[in-house]
Amino acid sequence: MSVKSCLVVAFLLVSVFFAYLQLNKTLEAGGETRSRGSAGASGGVGDEQGRVGASGARASRRLNRAPGAPEKHRTESGLIYQVITPGHGARPGPTDKVQVIYRGYLQGGEEFDRSIADKPISFRLDQVIKGWTEGVQLMQVGAQYRFIIPAELAYGARGAPPKIGPNETLIFEIELVGVE
Repeated sequence: MSVKSCLVVAFLLVSVFFAYLQLNKTLEAGGETRSRGSAGASGGVGDEQGRVGASGARASRRLNRAPGAPEKHRTESGLIYQVITPGHGARPGPTDKVQVIYRGYLQGGEEFDRSIADKPISFRLDQVIKGWTEGVQLMQVGAQYRFIIPAELAYGARGAPPKIGPNETLIFEIELVGVE
């Protein structure tokens, strides 16, 4: 390989590295990096207390956020959520069957799962990971939330190979379409 080729390859590798660092910085600030909606990671804990609605769910804490980004809240379990679009309908209980449209991301921004062709899927809330069971109960029909689900509320140390590794934090954007 010529010296010129080595320099070009080195330049490209350095460019990719700095792009990766910028992506991580943007995610940590809670900013959007893709028009399809990647999600941000958690910020520091703020001073103000937020309250969750009439579902009986636990109180949450507001977290720091980037200007213009939706407020982040943290529940007592460690679930972080942002209200992208508030809902106005029914709120599900822990064993209700719900209809949702969703996308799932790894912390690096890679999409690992989504509802097929953005059509709603149905399932009971007691048949999914703890982060979904807790988080979807915070929503009202018509709402869209972003959830940052720590490993202990997702798949834990076992992961869900091959896409989800051990102790992986997951990010979901969920729209609650209906409660049955």
